[in-house]
Amino acid sequence: MSPSTWAIKNPVPVILFFMLASVLGLISFKRLPVQKFPDMDLPLIMISATLEGAVPSQLETEIARKMEDGLASLSRLDHIITLISGDSVNISVIFEIEKNPDAALNEVRNAIDSLRKDLPADMSPPIIFKGDVQDDILLTYAATSDLLDEAELSWFVDDRVTKAILSAEGVGEVKRIGGVDREIQVDLDIDLMNALGLTAVDVSGALKAAAETRSGGQGE
Repeated sequence: MSPSTWAIKNPVPVILFFMLASVLGLISFKRLPVQKFPDMDLPLIMISATLEGAVPSQLETEIARKMEDGLASLSRLDHIITLISGDSVNISVIFEIEKNPDAALNEVRNAIDSLRKDLPADMSPPIIFKGDVQDDILLTYAATSDLLDEAELSWFVDDRVTKAILSAEGVGEVKRIGGVDREIQVDLDIDLMNALGLTAVDVSGALKAAAETRSGGQGE
């Protein structure tokens, strides 16, 4: 007797087995580990070019604009971001998400190689590599206020804005850049400490023990 014939003649065990497999599948699916910051291989290509002794205007006209024009015709290009700092030009070439990262890297290299004759002869060879967004910032927002000073605005961002953003689905981490961090400075009286037989280590330990009973803070 074939398995299919047996299943037709005995439907109850087959149905029970199917239901059991479905329940076990749902339980296993819910228990699958979720990586907080998943590995992402995005089509982001970075270009770094250096011309020693050059001024920003020279870097813009002789390097940045020529590279941007040469990259503008690449397929599935999303946008280009150029940053000129000191005597260096850093260009981020961002493609559409469907673009294969390896293919994007090869196309950018070929485009830059074809421009070498038009770039300054004394420029260092451009460094071209795939960008890593694993630990990079994906979104940045600026907060300003006409009513709050810098310390109050920093506290508002930490206490209200950060909590609200973290409650959104898919958000793994929120970090404030800039602003003012609240701190307490403790000045030690050496003569009084010697009279009491205390050291700076004793005071530091007492402060850390006190901070541990609070809702937040950091001791160093």
